[in-house]
Amino acid sequence: MKLNKQTKDELRAKIVEQLKEVPIGQMVKIDKETLEDLLFETITVDKERGIQVKLPVWSGEFLRKIDLSQVDFTNVSWSMLGVDDSYVEEVIFYDFDRYGIELDEQTMSIIKRIQKDNDQRFELADGFAVGYFRTNARIDLSKSFEAIHGNEISIRSCNFAGIDFSQQDLSNIKSIFVHSSNLYGTKLPIGNITLEAWDSDFNGIDLSTKKIDAFQYILGEYSQLAACDLTNCGVQITLDVEKIRDGKCEEELKKAMNEDWIGCYVNGKKVLSPDEKQKDASKIKTEYEKMKEEIFTSVLGSIEEQKNNMKK
Repeated sequence: MKLNKQTKDELRAKIVEQLKEVPIGQMVKIDKETLEDLLFETITVDKERGIQVKLPVWSGEFLRKIDLSQVDFTNVSWSMLGVDDSYVEEVIFYDFDRYGIELDEQTMSIIKRIQKDNDQRFELADGFAVGYFRTNARIDLSKSFEAIHGNEISIRSCNFAGIDFSQQDLSNIKSIFVHSSNLYGTKLPIGNITLEAWDSDFNGIDLSTKKIDAFQYILGEYSQLAACDLTNCGVQITLDVEKIRDGKCEEELKKAMNEDWIGCYVNGKKVLSPDEKQKDASKIKTEYEKMKEEIFTSVLGSIEEQKNNMKK
């Protein structure tokens, strides 16, 4: 027998309260079936074919104190069925026609209710609707609902910072959509996969195959990576210097160069961090002092030698 929603909410609240007494760095174990029942709400979206989707309805910082290593994340929709390449936040769910799935009104109503509830949990998940950051969750994005049924990965308002995605096999993935999410340090192997993202943190992910226009990024128009943190991503950025001379977006450009584009390449030149700039300055100063000493020694030594010859 499954717990009803009210009972599950009561149990969730009591667990969160008890976890406050668990020391940082320690984890408790919860029965796998019960834990998955608390973490997800499973919905049948195609009764004839038995297709189900799991929506992540319980997450946040407290999950770092629960052992998630045995949780099955297959068929989870990390976008809550609510973002695609249109980037419209009001998108309620995908056009299931492309998956060969037709939702009935009752299923649509359930999904809308879950989405509304989850969007109200931002504060519980550190500003994200779904928070698995720095947990020991073994999440395989290639087995998410959208990946299984549409060969795409879609992530909305998720915090995955600190989770290692480096070994994921994304060979069957055709496109990745990321909206208002944190993938800091996950090392997701995006490579040449089509990437569309907005307002997300990709710090440390190799995006060296991606090329964007500087002003499209700043203006948020037609940019694949608008408003994203691209620190140490190696993105190739094209900047029309004539637009700077026209005084366009000077403050936004300055912020991007000093914060979001460090480690990327603007017109082929790497954007350095403050530390790298200081090291470069110190290196140049050292090299200059060495050159100065060599020239002084050479010139003054030559003059001294000539003076000695004159005395003879």
